[in-house]
Amino acid sequence: MKIAVFGANGYQGKLVVAELARRGVEAVLVGRDPVRVAQAAASVGHPKAEKRVAAVDDHPGLVEALRGCDAVVNCAGPFTPSGAAVVRAAIAGGLHYVDTAGEQLYINGVFETFAAAAEAAGVTVVPATTDACLPADLLAHQLAARLGPLDELISTHAIAGGGGPSRGSLRSVIETIESVRAGGLAYDDGV
Repeated sequence: MKIAVFGANGYQGKLVVAELARRGVEAVLVGRDPVRVAQAAASVGHPKAEKRVAAVDDHPGLVEALRGCDAVVNCAGPFTPSGAAVVRAAIAGGLHYVDTAGEQLYINGVFETFAAAAEAAGVTVVPATTDACLPADLLAHQLAARLGPLDELISTHAIAGGGGPSRGSLRSVIETIESVRAGGLAYDDGV
């Protein structure tokens, strides 16, 4: 299996590349800046990993950068301005897609915009696979399966240690501040 990591030079990207290397999974590091991608590969002890360069505003180039991979993990936030381009390229290239987004409107937009195209292409598109989203969703699913229908389930996520959120996470908050101020999105009664 070969996994492309878009945004491989960022905080989350480097964590993903390091974990893929630890598990013996072939990674292709993809980013906008060849120097930063090479530095990221070296910094996680994976200097010989394949490196490719692509910009989110170059659809053919992005599809080409993902070519030959089975899936892409998109770690290049903020996702609101650029994530859809990577989803579109993954679908066009026939790759499964996962991202580390936490931006609610973007995540909702992925489901609304790309569900039919992903299904037609035979690929899976899964946004929001972060520590703030995926574990709580899986836990809620398991609890509901064991306990039956629940009236309400409240979860919380706290960041402890590490000096706070990454630069990319802060940029994501700034990009979506109006949604945050408005209280975000809620899933209620199936809607």
